[in-house]
Amino acid sequence: VRLTDAVNDTGAVCLDGSPPAYYFRPGSSDGENKWIVHLMGGGWCFSLEDCAERAGSLLGSTSPEFWPDSEPFDDGFLSDLESVNPYFYNWNLVFAIYCDGGSFAGNVDEPLNVGGSMIYL
Repeated sequence: VRLTDAVNDTGAVCLDGSPPAYYFRPGSSDGENKWIVHLMGGGWCFSLEDCAERAGSLLGSTSPEFWPDSEPFDDGFLSDLESVNPYFYNWNLVFAIYCDGGSFAGNVDEPLNVGGSMIYL
């Protein structure tokens, strides 16, 4: 889910200006009232150049080039396959994509020009 209302209402954007996004998978059976809320990690970018480089990657963008419309979780504890994830396969899942380079706390009104690239930090 791309949060275009967040962009329009609050200006919340990723480093490259794309809208913030998350994946949601509803739970089922005995997992319908249980939740996994996963905030993707990614660390900070420590310089403007580092942030500009990150803007063109899955750590700075929600572009479909990096994040498909359907959830990309085939293995590990986020999988919806019981054979792969016997404990959490049927739980509700929210996966918040990290894309601002500042631990979900980035806030800028106008983009910055870094070497010809416009970034939001």
